[in-house]
Amino acid sequence: AEPLRFIWEVPGGGRLIPPLKVQRNEVIVNYR
Repeated sequence: AEPLRFIWEVPGGGRLIPPLKVQRNEVIVNYR
């Protein structure tokens, strides 16, 4: 949750990063 917050705080560029981070989190959960 900390990395997501840091990206969300970024203006403009942060918008493109959130979706990428979320997908990575989903992949990790599935791998588990």
